[in-house]
Amino acid sequence: MDATLGTTDEDDVGQFRQYWLQQNDIAKGCNIQMTASDGVHQSSPVAVNITVIDANDNTPTFPNVSYSVSVYTDMQAGEAVLWLTASDADEGPNGLVGYSILAGSGSHFIVNNQTGLISVVPGVSLTVGSSYTLTVKATDNAPINQRRSSITTVYIEVLPPNNQSPPRFPQLLYSLEISEAMRTRATILDLQATDREKDPIMYSILSGDPDNVFELNQTSGLLLLGKMLDREYTDRYTLIVSASDGRPDGTSTATVNILVTDVNDNDPVFDLLLPRNLTVLEERTNALVGQVKAVDADQGLNGEVHYRLLSHSDLFRISANGSIWTAVALDREQRKHYEVVVEAADAAPDPRRASVTLSVTVLDIDDNSPVFSQPSYSIILPENNPPNMTILNLTALDADLNSNITYRISTTEARKLFELNPVTGELKVLYTLDFEKLSPEETTHTFVVEAVDSEGSMPPGLATVTVTIMDMNDFSPVFSQTLYRGMVAPNAVKGTVVTTVQAEDQDTMGTGASRVNYRVDLENFPYSASIFDVEKDTGNILTRVNLNESPNTKFTLVIIAYDDGQPVKSSKTLVEITVLQPSAIPIFTQEEY
Repeated sequence: MDATLGTTDEDDVGQFRQYWLQQNDIAKGCNIQMTASDGVHQSSPVAVNITVIDANDNTPTFPNVSYSVSVYTDMQAGEAVLWLTASDADEGPNGLVGYSILAGSGSHFIVNNQTGLISVVPGVSLTVGSSYTLTVKATDNAPINQRRSSITTVYIEVLPPNNQSPPRFPQLLYSLEISEAMRTRATILDLQATDREKDPIMYSILSGDPDNVFELNQTSGLLLLGKMLDREYTDRYTLIVSASDGRPDGTSTATVNILVTDVNDNDPVFDLLLPRNLTVLEERTNALVGQVKAVDADQGLNGEVHYRLLSHSDLFRISANGSIWTAVALDREQRKHYEVVVEAADAAPDPRRASVTLSVTVLDIDDNSPVFSQPSYSIILPENNPPNMTILNLTALDADLNSNITYRISTTEARKLFELNPVTGELKVLYTLDFEKLSPEETTHTFVVEAVDSEGSMPPGLATVTVTIMDMNDFSPVFSQTLYRGMVAPNAVKGTVVTTVQAEDQDTMGTGASRVNYRVDLENFPYSASIFDVEKDTGNILTRVNLNESPNTKFTLVIIAYDDGQPVKSSKTLVEITVLQPSAIPIFTQEEY
């Protein structure tokens, strides 16, 4: 665009001032990108299409100030005298010129309002020696109160019949339209001229056809198409044709205006200089992504380009001018790249099409909080741990790019006992814990940890950590005696209690570590272990079978006392059992005292 664009300023009340375009008559418009800014934040760019509307600022102009022409008394009604042309640089109706005779015609001559062709009025007689001075006006077709005009003078002299006059074309001006799809060798126009003397006439094209697209038969005057037409290369021709009878002054000319009409023979063509690798911020609806532009060299509907998206039309939209916008808020964490295919099609009934593929990359914004690998963590911590022992490695991820995660304990009370490495997420217990010295409330600690993106603005990620202190097995069961003795009758029945062993455990009452159980060591004295057993809970030593032993026989057992702690701890004691006659076995005189 040959135009000078001014700047756009913001005044004290936030209104915009614009320094207007200063443009020449060639400029048709331009596309610009505009953004709004408050000095800190800036909006997404918006495409603004400016179309320059023509103003009627040019006057129709004749090539000459005046014209002189001779006519003959034998000219026929309607025969052409002179063809006037005036040009107007404006567009549309503002540049459409009409002609009229203001004065001097004496009702003998008329001018075609559209073509400017002056001819003899039908039914009039021209007198030798007469002369006419015509004032002809050229006016554009703007609104009446805006029309501009100019005038020229035409001097006409009437001469006697010229018996040696050159051949005459029926018209001085021919205007016609032909399709660019016309086949070669087709007849376009019959330009047959007449010669009063009936002399042979030779026809030729004098100018207006540098590429020899047309052929004019030298003898018949038929104008033929010699080569295929291409409206997009040349859409109009102005041929000057001649008819000659061979005499020195025996040549006349006519003008043939040929307008080549369009057929839909061109595909839309995309402007490949425009960027095809585009970016857009995520989470932005109606954000400008980029723009495509396609042109079609055809005319009218055949050259009217329309756009549509062949892919991802649910995520993007395209406007009539080729601007591409987001239709929804995109999420980079779901998908960060799209191949968007844009089609350009003309408006013909059977349209021609072209497409281009755009690469759209979704740019990241900080729209995600860090997320821990678990919403909650449960840890069993055995007592008697070493100080600064690592008990858990926390990890969190942030779906955004370039995140810098730091960790911290948000529960203030928990920081007295635990430490969380802000970089690695390593959770440590600061001190050695003794279960026996803790109150019931102190055996379980529940607190909240945070993962923070130190470069971002989103809330921290949260997780709950529960640490349960586990009582360890500090003590082994201790038997009250190192040796137990018992006596049994030779024929004692199965299940007879011989004696009782007893052990105690100093671990915390009510815990597995303090619960004492008993069993026979089967590896030591296996025969005795097959005769006698011990009750797991009571420590009662009893016969496993009905006895049939000789008096004075002795058995030795190894009894193990063990707890339910972790790890299991145990101790052993010996039991000696002697087989005696029933009379030798002491008995109580009563069952209760």
